[in-house]
Amino acid sequence: MNRETPIVKNHIGTLGATALVFCCRIFYLLTYSPKSEEYGGSVSMLAFFLAGVASILLCTVFWFMLRRCGAHSLPELYQRQGRVFATLCELAVLGVLSGSALSTVLNFSGFMSSTVYPGAGAQVMAAAVMFAAAYGAYSGMEAISRLAIPVTLVLLIGLATAAAGIVGSINPVYLIAPGPEGVPQVLELFFQALFHNTEVLLFLILSDKIREGSPKIYAWGAAFSMSVYQFTILLVTMALGPFAYVRSYPIYSMLAAAELSVLTRLDMINMVIWIFITYIRCAAYLYCICGCIRRMAPSWQRGHVSLGVGVLGALAGSYLCGGLNRGLALWELWSGAAPFVLAAGVLLLSVCAALLRARRREKE
Repeated sequence: MNRETPIVKNHIGTLGATALVFCCRIFYLLTYSPKSEEYGGSVSMLAFFLAGVASILLCTVFWFMLRRCGAHSLPELYQRQGRVFATLCELAVLGVLSGSALSTVLNFSGFMSSTVYPGAGAQVMAAAVMFAAAYGAYSGMEAISRLAIPVTLVLLIGLATAAAGIVGSINPVYLIAPGPEGVPQVLELFFQALFHNTEVLLFLILSDKIREGSPKIYAWGAAFSMSVYQFTILLVTMALGPFAYVRSYPIYSMLAAAELSVLTRLDMINMVIWIFITYIRCAAYLYCICGCIRRMAPSWQRGHVSLGVGVLGALAGSYLCGGLNRGLALWELWSGAAPFVLAAGVLLLSVCAALLRARRREKE
């Protein structure tokens, strides 16, 4: 073996990495709820499409910034700038990752306790998901990404089955192209979708563990998720019409209304997809959280860190699910610019520091 070639554990294949990006990004489609006609149908489709294109451009730009500095991943970049700088960056990234993981669990617990099992304990569900995801993080990103492949297939089969089940109730009249008056709604949904999508950060952290970890991987996963977004919202809009604006989870309602001769409970497909995509997304973020902690404390063992993250995550999730105002506060923060600005700030500061350091060396 060539000694100069670094040995990177948990190599992620290109197919698994693409499926992982797809599953993480598609999570918020499950929470799709237009609330009113102004935010539904073609307005949502256009906003989500533009946000997906913007995220691909951001990922490409940031990835080439890393390469310009000679780094293969974001942690490698800011660790070159010294221990103090790296620790501050790790803490900032840790905050973004933690918010994304908790937001995932809160959305899942809210769906299960309000729609699937009304009255069920959201706190217990949140704790259970966190512990399961912590075990997934301990198993490694390779195992998580491999699981994302069959989950993606199940989701696609479920959507195809739903389309066949509701084809008779589709009415194109419900799909109305957005006019000039819909521009504010498009922009609002665009920025919301862009800001709470932290998969660009996730990809840049994991890029050195992905075989051929170029932005093409992220672009394929994002483009695939954008296509599914468009198709699903199109189905919901034309099948449910105005009914989509009065349901908390219109996709679940659409599947519950769809029937085939061999399948009469398509909503069960939605529930299974919810469970597995929540697990994959949360486990991926907890894996990166454990990585942040271990880079700051290299002597800590992986098993102990994973267990500690699982316990703290379960406690935090249970606390936030214990009160409506707590969960809404986190969601309002995560729908705003805070995670985006923090993640972009860490990356830009790291790049600037690396370039300044390189120039100083050239002058010396």
